[in-house]
Amino acid sequence: FGGGPAEDEALGRFLTYCDDVFGLRTRLAGARTPEAWADVLRTEVNRFFTDGSAGTSTKLRDRRAIADETDAVRNLIREFQREAQAGTTPIPFTLARDVLREHAREAARRPTQLADGVTVARLASGTIFPAQIVCVVGMNDGTFPRSQPAPSFDVVAAGPARRGDRDVRHEDRFAFLEALLAARRSFILTYTGRGLRDDAPIPPAVPVDELKDYLIHRFPDARAASEPDGVPNAPKVETLHPLQPFSARYFTVPDPGETALAENADLFSYAEGMCAAAKALIGVSESDDTPNPHLEIVERSKGRGAEPQGAEPRLRLTAATLPEPDASRRSVTLAELIRFFANPARFFLRERLGVRLELDNATLHEDEPFAPDALDKYQLRSDVWDRTRSGLNADRVGALLHGSGRLPHAALGRVVHEDAQAAVTRLDARLASHQEALDAPPRDIDFEMDGFRVTGTVEHVGTDGLVWWRNGSLRAQDRIEIWLRQLAWAAAGHDPVGAAGIGREKEEWKTVRLQPPDGAGAQLACWLRAWWQGLTAPLPFFPETSFAYAEKIASNDNDRNAALHEAQNRWFGPPKGRGERLDPYLDLVYGQDAPLTDPFEQLATDLLAPLVRAAASKARRGGAKR
Repeated sequence: FGGGPAEDEALGRFLTYCDDVFGLRTRLAGARTPEAWADVLRTEVNRFFTDGSAGTSTKLRDRRAIADETDAVRNLIREFQREAQAGTTPIPFTLARDVLREHAREAARRPTQLADGVTVARLASGTIFPAQIVCVVGMNDGTFPRSQPAPSFDVVAAGPARRGDRDVRHEDRFAFLEALLAARRSFILTYTGRGLRDDAPIPPAVPVDELKDYLIHRFPDARAASEPDGVPNAPKVETLHPLQPFSARYFTVPDPGETALAENADLFSYAEGMCAAAKALIGVSESDDTPNPHLEIVERSKGRGAEPQGAEPRLRLTAATLPEPDASRRSVTLAELIRFFANPARFFLRERLGVRLELDNATLHEDEPFAPDALDKYQLRSDVWDRTRSGLNADRVGALLHGSGRLPHAALGRVVHEDAQAAVTRLDARLASHQEALDAPPRDIDFEMDGFRVTGTVEHVGTDGLVWWRNGSLRAQDRIEIWLRQLAWAAAGHDPVGAAGIGREKEEWKTVRLQPPDGAGAQLACWLRAWWQGLTAPLPFFPETSFAYAEKIASNDNDRNAALHEAQNRWFGPPKGRGERLDPYLDLVYGQDAPLTDPFEQLATDLLAPLVRAAASKARRGGAKR
């Protein structure tokens, strides 16, 4: 195994476990008396289960849980043996397993026992005991009362209801009434009141709604107490909680003499970690309670009629600064660096805060493909390119795409495939002049610079330079990726090389050429310092907007106003187009405002001005050449 004694021991235990599992079918074959099955099952329990004493790395609480579960299994076997001890007829293991399973169900249905502190029980008739505080959790509409749809072949359920027939919904409502009557001082109900995706209101279970209506009818002042500026000291029927436990509303204390909002009066929390998170969001350090003036706070919850009741304060993360990562993060791969500058805000939220806004969509497409849009065409070209490079001919590729449902039906699908195949063929012809770079093996890079270590590989570098292509138009982040590869190649000790970026523009393949970088080491160090800064706070660098600013500065003789206007157009986009700000991660961090401040301008100038000059100098010297 080669990993040391601990790893060898773990592998040995794993192999022993596999042997025991594979032999389980043989050991449980045949028929035995119940007494014999009890002995066999005890042997198997001792083989596969532990009492929790083994393993010093396991926490004491986990060891106790393991021991309790093992004892529960042994008790089931003991109960099975006691019940069937008089039986002498051999039975198969399947029958013994069914008996054990039924005993396990009975154990789960045992009556609730009162505890010294908190007693947890399921909401059912006869399981609720009188207590000072009774809390019923999860009273959502559709979940309670239960509904048990009968199968279509159940003729009894399909017939007319008769007096005395069981109705689980009535049983649940009666259990709810028992829980209400069992409360001596407080009765607490919780339910999910708003949707997690669209924040739309969700009604509670019907019995909860009925109870709330009765309380409002019985105590008229309770309705006013639930509204801002309500009647003081009136009973409050409902409390609306924020969506996140680190909401500032949980930790806000009103100033002396100030009347707290009714929606915040009953909110409190003792979670120190959540309090620290709330302080970070509103720009208050742990040692200083002075608010950060650069943080944008729009308190929608205090709006009178402008926002729905219970809405969260709209807090932005532009001033949220995290501690520097540990020294191990100063070792960065080239791929990680490229991924960071494609969207620094996304990298910060994902890697440092663990926030992921993408949702896995496993549903089937319901739209019939008639005419592919730009994204579909790009994906089709990519699929055709990959399959063609793997050795499949055009007919086989078309058949696979038709079978996958990616193409429209009949002749229109053939036309779409032929267009994609023709585009890939022209791309292959354009790349033919760079065959030396395409056949070159990837070259590893590993060097230290300015306190950082950069590792990775650079591909497709020949005597004529580096070649890079994309089955779509060349975006700003693509040009940044090419430039970072050039910088890393030269900073690793190789001779600086130019680059050719091939992309699709107006249904044709175009080549963008970049000159070899000057002072690659100093430039890459600037990128690395920006990367380190972006690990502690959102970096005001946006590929499309920043590149538009740098290009305008270079073409208009440092006209800052014209460059800012161009950057603003790229950030917000055309009236019927898509601006860069619509990226969900950028919207979460910056909101509706354009963060085109001095740090944005400085970063765009320092990082992208050399890239713009490298492309412009080649264009002046004859960019029409290929």
